[in-house]
Amino acid sequence: MFLAGSSAGAHLSAMVALTSDDPTSMAGVIGLGGYYGEGPRTSPLAHVRRDAPPSSTPSRRSAR
Repeated sequence: MFLAGSSAGAHLSAMVALTSDDPTSMAGVIGLGGYYGEGPRTSPLAHVRRDAPPSSTPSRRSAR
């Protein structure tokens, strides 16, 4: 299963994938233009770990 979302959905998809008890149950995450926050509890970046599913977060800058 892939999780995908745009804006707040991208943030929520990343949080679900990175805080799951079984990260291998997800094939990957695609976040479109999400805000990934700051702080240890609200930022998906604070939950990154070795066994996290692959993710892609394309932005307008990468499309140019």
